[in-house]
Amino acid sequence: MANNIVKGTDLMVFQDGKSLAYATSCSLTLGSTTSSISSKDHGK
Repeated sequence: MANNIVKGTDLMVFQDGKSLAYATSCSLTLGSTTSSISSKDHGK
């Protein structure tokens, strides 16, 4: 199955060729955080 990205308003979720979910109004929010990690065993 090809993965195509198309700008649109509807969202459908598929698994093994079968539709699992369909939404006409949705939003997606992505976020991330960074953390500083140091150790004397790191070597650099």
